[in-house]
Amino acid sequence: MNHVAYCFDANYQQHFGAAVVSLLESQAHQAQTLHIHIVTDIAEPAFADKIAALAAATRATLQVHPVDLERLKGLADLPTNTEFIRHLNASAYFRLMLPDILPASLERVLYLDTDTLVVGDLTPLFEADLKSAAVAAVEDLGATALKGMFGYQHYINSGVLVLDLAAWRARNYTQRCLDYAATHPERVVYADQCCINNVLMGDMVFLSPKWNRQVRTASSRVPATPPVTQAEDARILHFVGGNKPWQAWYMEPPGALYWHYLERSPWRGAVPSAPVTVDDNRLWARKLATEGRYLEACQLYEDVVTYLLAKSERREAEAKRAAAAAAGR
Repeated sequence: MNHVAYCFDANYQQHFGAAVVSLLESQAHQAQTLHIHIVTDIAEPAFADKIAALAAATRATLQVHPVDLERLKGLADLPTNTEFIRHLNASAYFRLMLPDILPASLERVLYLDTDTLVVGDLTPLFEADLKSAAVAAVEDLGATALKGMFGYQHYINSGVLVLDLAAWRARNYTQRCLDYAATHPERVVYADQCCINNVLMGDMVFLSPKWNRQVRTASSRVPATPPVTQAEDARILHFVGGNKPWQAWYMEPPGALYWHYLERSPWRGAVPSAPVTVDDNRLWARKLATEGRYLEACQLYEDVVTYLLAKSERREAEAKRAAAAAAGR
């Protein structure tokens, strides 16, 4: 059997729907060999019904592993949102506990984030030689910057991991990673990912980028990644960063695949998330303009500028009041 695991909370169950359907459809030729482990804290009957519907539509095995309350309490104080990333919560640490949650007899698993889509045959990945290492992964897009900041030799992305569970357990990596997060919060800028890179440094195998083709939208902090092309032979697409395909302003072409797979899942019928921040609205205006919806785009740009001007005026007024108060002392 080929074992695959997803870890997520209620906020990401819809996205798990798209991710797992992409896995099932791309591996239809070997579906009967797939055992999909679902690690989550969701306990609602509606979720169980959707998992049952998925199971009934495939020859693969789907198994839910509930995360108990005691485990959740232990994660509550670990660092998640930082100046580098804003969309994570404690569920990001679930994958660190896979070796303890999954059956002790299971020695190997492929972990996939719920913002991934499988678009090719995974057979070579299931058979990858880990050379006695505990994990195999692809280097992160931001590796160069992080290596400069923290002195890493390598820095992997934890969205796609081949885990040697036996080696992980023998080396006590779950507890060591959680301890690292608790004792070195200043170095944990990307939650579990930083823990893995610090604690497992030197115990990794590096995979071809095709196994975790990271797709990133440009923001004020980082440039966009080059377009995905057929020539890359990407097998797994991974929508990294805070901008995701389910958001109204998302523009990267591979994002259309998300909606394709979601509509083939029990979570079909969802609508894109509306923008909240100024940056969200700016990106949405840009998308509207590319679609030829110029009046809507201009109105949105005007709203953004009006908001920013009002914010600037408030700050200036507050600064003047503070200066006047200081002068009157």
